[in-house]
Amino acid sequence: MVAPKYKAISFTNRLEIIEAIKEIGRLQPNKEKIMLLIDLFNEAHGTSIFTYHKYAGCGDCQRNLFNFWNYVILEWNKK
Repeated sequence: MVAPKYKAISFTNRLEIIEAIKEIGRLQPNKEKIMLLIDLFNEAHGTSIFTYHKYAGCGDCQRNLFNFWNYVILEWNKK
């Protein structure tokens, strides 16, 4: 079984993900960009972990999503 972070590293829409990560932490984030991150996060994990409703009401969920994608972006920069 491949770890979710390695599945996410193989995604090809890098610029779109990098632009979407900038929305995390904003008072009025762009819902479509956040949904992109959530959908790809769930796809990498192979199950539905986050929904937008859960994400919007949970600071830990926001931090977990940000940390996951931040790690993926750091790995992309190493290559």
